[in-house]
Parts: sequence; C-alpha cells; structure tokens
Amino acid sequence: MAVRFSEDALKSESARNGDTKAQLKGNKSNSSFIGSLVQDATKLHITLATDADGWDKSVNGKLLLELAENPQVSVTGFVPKHTQKQKDHARGLNIELVDAKDIPGYPSAELLAYPPDNLDIDILIIHSYGHDLGRQAQIIKATKKCQWVNVVHTVSEELEKFLVKKSANPATNDQTSEHELQTILCEMSDLVIAIGPKVTEAYRSALRFCGKDKGVIDLTPGIIEELLGVRQNIKGSGEKFRVLLSASSKQPKDNEDELKPAFFDAGINVHQLTIRKDSGTIDFWPKLLCEVDLVIKPSRTEGFGISGLRAISADLPVLVSGNCGLGMVLKSLPSGTQHVIDSEDPQAWADAMKKVREKAVHERREESEQLRNDYMQQFNWKLQCNEIVKKMFSVVQYKSEHRKEAVELQFTETTRDLQSLHMNPDNVDGGQYHQCESEKMSIQETSQFPSSYKCGDISRKNMAVINLPLKEYSKVCMMLNVKRDLKFDDFRMLAEKVGFDRDEIRMIEQGENPTDAILQTWSSKRGATVGKLIELLKGEDLERMDVAKVLEEWVNDPCW
Repeated sequence: MAVRFSEDALKSESARNGDTKAQLKGNKSNSSFIGSLVQDATKLHITLATDADGWDKSVNGKLLLELAENPQVSVTGFVPKHTQKQKDHARGLNIELVDAKDIPGYPSAELLAYPPDNLDIDILIIHSYGHDLGRQAQIIKATKKCQWVNVVHTVSEELEKFLVKKSANPATNDQTSEHELQTILCEMSDLVIAIGPKVTEAYRSALRFCGKDKGVIDLTPGIIEELLGVRQNIKGSGEKFRVLLSASSKQPKDNEDELKPAFFDAGINVHQLTIRKDSGTIDFWPKLLCEVDLVIKPSRTEGFGISGLRAISADLPVLVSGNCGLGMVLKSLPSGTQHVIDSEDPQAWADAMKKVREKAVHERREESEQLRNDYMQQFNWKLQCNEIVKKMFSVVQYKSEHRKEAVELQFTETTRDLQSLHMNPDNVDGGQYHQCESEKMSIQETSQFPSSYKCGDISRKNMAVINLPLKEYSKVCMMLNVKRDLKFDDFRMLAEKVGFDRDEIRMIEQGENPTDAILQTWSSKRGATVGKLIELLKGEDLERMDVAKVLEEWVNDPCW
C-alpha cells in the first residue's frame, strides 16, 4: 500500500524526541540532526575532501563511485576551487560538490581546512599526500566534531631515500619529514585506508606502537571496468614491439628536457624514445593501451602501481616490480608470479621483455586474460567498499545507535498511518485508490482484510532488507552461509537469483560472511525488500522454507 506520510507529523515526532537525539549527536545542532532524522535517518553523511587535481584520480574516483551507490551513505564532495565540469560529473553520481569558505588570499590547499558552515559531516575522508594534503583534516575534525578517515597512497620513507634532502618544507618551514607527518596524521585519525598491501603493511608497522595498527584498512584497487575489452579488436602486432614504461615517482614529469637525458644516459637511443604526457582526457589511457604491446613498471618506490592495473584490465601483457604494491598482489594470484620481476638488474628486465616478445600474439592474449580473470576473482571494489562502510559505522557510535532508533521511528510512523487509514480512509491523499503489493484496491476493500491481518505485514514486507533487525538479519546470514553441496541451496544460489555471475560468486565465497556481502550489494538496487527476499527463498530451486520462516515470523509478529 502506498501511503504518503504527513511531513508535519514526522516533524512533530522528531521535535518530541529532539532533546534525546541531540545528546547522541554530541555538539551538533539540534536542527541539523532533526533534519537528518527526517530525510536520511539511517545514512552516514560522508564528505570526501581533496584538491581539484585529486578529485579526478583513479582510486579516488572509484571509491567515490562505490560510496555513492551504497544505500547506507550520503556523499558530498568538498573540493576548493573545483571546475564546473567536475561539479556536473558529481551531480550525475547524485553527489553535491561544495566549495570552501570565501577567504581571500588563501591558496586552494589551505582552503581545504575550511568547509562550509552548513555542511553536516559524520565521516571525513581525506586523501593524504606529502606536506600539502591531509593535515587540513585536523581543523575540520575539531570544528565539525566528525570522524576522520585518512587515505594514504605512498610510503614516503622509501621515496625519501631517492630524493635530495630538503632543509624544510618551504610552505610551513616545518622540519618534519613527509613520512613522519603521514605517520602522525594516521595516528590522529579514526581510521586509515591504505591503498594496497605494501602501503598497508608499512603503516600497520608504523602504528603498532600506539595500538592504531588495527584501524588500518587494506583497500586493494579492483579491475578498472572502463578498460575491459578496449583491445579486443587487436589481432596482431606491428613490426615494432612497443613497450610502455609507466612511472609516477617524484620526478620532473612535466619537463621533457629534464627527463630525456636520464633515458639517454641509460642507453636508450633517441629513435627509441617517445614521451607521452597524461592529457587527463577520458580516452588517453584506452588509446595508449591499444598502441603498445607491453607495459613495464620497474619501480623502486611505487605504493601500488595503478597504471599496471590499467594494463591488466585491458588484457595487455605486464611486467611489474616485486617491490611495488601491485607486484605483491600479483604474487598472490595463481597466474601472477610470471609477471613479477624481483630484481633491479636491467638485464633481468631485458630478458623478461624478450620472452614476452617471442611469444605468439594469441599466447600473450591468453595469459593476459587469465591474469585479469584471476585478479577479478580476488579483488572487488564494491565488496571492499561495503566493508569500509561497516567500519565507518563502527566508529560513529551515535550514528549506529541513531540508525536503529530512526528505523524504529519510521516503522512506528508507518504503522500509525496504516492504522489511521483503517479508521479514517478519507485522510489518505486521493481518497480513492492505493497500491498494495502491485494490486489496485479500493478504500472499501482495505477494510476487508482477514482478522489475522497485522498492520505491520505490508510495511515490514516493503522494508529494505538491510534494515532488518540485527537478530533476524544475523540468523538469515548464518543459515545461508552454511554450504549445502548436494543442492547448492545456500548463499551461492541466492547470489545467482539476485543477479551475480559465476566469477562474482566465487569471489564472494572467499569472504567471512558471504550472505551479508550479497544482501548489502543487492540492496543498492530497487526492490531489495524483505518481501522479495521471502519470495526468492521460497521460489523454485532455492526452496529454503526454513530461512523464509524466520522472516515470515518477524513479518507476522504483532506490531502493537
């Protein structure tokens, strides 16, 4: 039954509970909290803060996309001096991009410490680089009374070994090294997201002394979907074997005159070398990956190596240093070891490149596809981001408590309105017809429900699966997590019913709570209701009447 709730009634209920709710929120204003209660009561308000250049970075963009699609969160981008193009793109993802306060004379990096006064933040996510980005979170956390998630991409301690030591940071005259600063910021934050296993291990080690190592989350980038299939029309290679060397260390990458001598000194002939700059356009990487035959990353300091992952996503042969995060990841895959070079000896790299060149084109293709498939089965953006959201809820205690209270409040309002409908049907907007589980019925017919009908039946069936009470939700997960290999009528069959493919199911199977992962992902789509889940559980092939019974007993339990 589609019932339009009275906005005044909701506000009235919120006002009656205002004092108690405001205490949960701490120092946040009562009005903003009541507004959250009415509009997004069960959601975390996440603000992702970065500069304009960082907003478009690959990892940042994918994290942003997955968070935006998660029904449990509301995402805002805080990007000082962002472009109109960035703002339009964000709106396409249902994300509002906001600017900093207008403070004349401040560069954009400094403005990153001053979000708008009316921006409500539960979780602040900020990407941390060097001395310039990340430190602003200290001010935002203090003024907004929010939780801080620090995202780290590099191990600055390694980078510093290959850089000329500077006397101080010229912007702040700070003698603190980048590694020391990054470690301090991670220690001060509430959670740390480290990109890839190498960065994760480094910061867990650095934070072990203060017990913060358990708050470091490993986010290993998944396959880049936009690059899947970009090389499918390439049947062979030309006369030349083209190798792309991709680097992202702190070098003068924008000045060809400074870069070229370094290559010439290493023995590269002037006719062999072409330097391409990332134009920042959407088609830059697809075009480049179609042009070359092999991508190499002989990195000594790379935190992860996202360009190598681009190549893997496009089914392009790769050779990766074992010292970068991507190399560590590939070693864990069945077909990954042959793509990793654990040596800084140029001859070892030359020999490996020669072996790739000598293989037939179809053989290179098959090996690249196998590597990509192995990678996809092991690492998935959505599943990892769902786990990150759970971690965020755990550090925002007042939101976890409020989420439960808000669901209870919304359910109470729903049942009261349904009861009011039975007592006075003319109060319902339209006064003629209402939708009830895809069937039209007149108001007179609503009074003909059998005496066993409970007011919560319809509203509970229409409730989102992820809003189930913890007791019932946990029981469903526990029962479906148990593998039943005779009929496969467990989480695997459920995953198939809600649209997962075979590779995704294999990947989910490796998690600790596969049913939870399935329900969380499915809930990002419309129609993921308790009633629909019961229908699937009782449907052909699955036929898990025991699990359906758990939900039906909750649905039919009297609501008063």
